[in-house]
Amino acid sequence: MFTKGDKFLIALLLLLNLISFPLIVSFHTKGKTLLIEIDNKELYRLPLSTERIIHVKGRLGITEIEISDGRARITKSPCPNKICIRMGWINFSNGTSVCVPNRVVIRIIGNNGSEYDAVVR
Repeated sequence: MFTKGDKFLIALLLLLNLISFPLIVSFHTKGKTLLIEIDNKELYRLPLSTERIIHVKGRLGITEIEISDGRARITKSPCPNKICIRMGWINFSNGTSVCVPNRVVIRIIGNNGSEYDAVVR
């Protein structure tokens, strides 16, 4: 039981949502730097533009991290369940992967070198 006013309001809100979505996506900055941390200590800041494979020593052993095509992933790890490997590639939209048993964190950070892409009050 919607009145004409209700239908107009719903249509207007849907239209505003459709218009605002591309605006929000266009303001989202893409990270260009991979931050690698072990035991909460920064180990590397590497550009995502250079393809490479990095080996880092964690608590349990060596973790292998691959950077390719502006994204990164954990490819080998000594942890028992290999959840970090199954997480797959990270990029600007899902920018963190963690190997908890080996205490290795890889994270994509913003263009300005900050770990924050935006500040909201």
